[in-house]
Amino acid sequence: MEKGVGKLVVENILPIAGAENKKAARLDVLDACKAAERLYTSCGFRFAEAKEMFYEDTGWTEYKLFEMNL
Repeated sequence: MEKGVGKLVVENILPIAGAENKKAARLDVLDACKAAERLYTSCGFRFAEAKEMFYEDTGWTEYKLFEMNL
């Protein structure tokens, strides 16, 4: 995968969310995914909290929640 694709995706989705009058964007990141944490913080997201959540593919797992006010 080409470097910078993730940042490009985030940068293109945020204006769409703003145009749809969303108040904030939130990303749930697996604790072990440090590259995603770096990407999201470099795009302006802030760590909000760590929380155990259930997703079909991971079961009950701790996630770090990152948020950005739009």
